[in-house]
Amino acid sequence: MPGLTAQDLMSVSAMMVPQEMRLFELAGLFRSKRISGAPVVDENGRLIGVVTITDLLKYLENIRAGLLHNRNFLDELGEQRLKVRVKDIMTRDVMTVQKNTPLTTILDLMLGKNIHTIPVMSEDGSEIAGIIGRHDLVLASLIGTWS
Repeated sequence: MPGLTAQDLMSVSAMMVPQEMRLFELAGLFRSKRISGAPVVDENGRLIGVVTITDLLKYLENIRAGLLHNRNFLDELGEQRLKVRVKDIMTRDVMTVQKNTPLTTILDLMLGKNIHTIPVMSEDGSEIAGIIGRHDLVLASLIGTWS
């Protein structure tokens, strides 16, 4: 692990999602790509948030918890599926790292702030260079990439 940085482990082909994407489209994307989170970008490609499967689950829980006894969860979900967008549920306070950030720092950040997905930014911070997730760190440590 000593000396390794975000650049050594990040996925450079990070799937980025537009803020206007509907949640049912996001859920399908997560399922088909087998990912659990993605950076959210505005119409100019700038990072404005991160959305994860946890955000989707919190949204579903909020609908379920907010229902009156005479409403059906699936009926409410059906009404909302075309209305709710990624921008409505995403995390806006995004933690990012640079390509040269040590993996130990990233691990501390993920564990300390309970973060699962962190965008890796270019040197000048203007572009998303990649993404690193908890699963990347766990797999790298278990298969010996850090040694």
